[in-house]
Amino acid sequence: MATEAHQNAYVAVERLRPLFLQPRPGAGDVRGEPRTISVFIDGDFAGGLDVLRSIPVRDIESIRRVQPTLAYATIGSLHMADEILMVRLRCRVAC
Repeated sequence: MATEAHQNAYVAVERLRPLFLQPRPGAGDVRGEPRTISVFIDGDFAGGLDVLRSIPVRDIESIRRVQPTLAYATIGSLHMADEILMVRLRCRVAC
């Protein structure tokens, strides 16, 4: 992502990993429940995918996609049906 330094996280993910931005089919689809992707920044809930547009690429250490079962185990039942993007920001001060 270093070559994308002038862009935001959404544009970089859209270019490098476009499937990260699309919910995958699951059991909720049969029941008519909409699938969502939630964004967590440094372990805290930040919102939907639009949050990525406010994050400069230069501030990102990593982005990883977490499936619903692992999200439930990691974050808890609040986001049980969601797929999760975990964003880790670079540390700007002594960590």
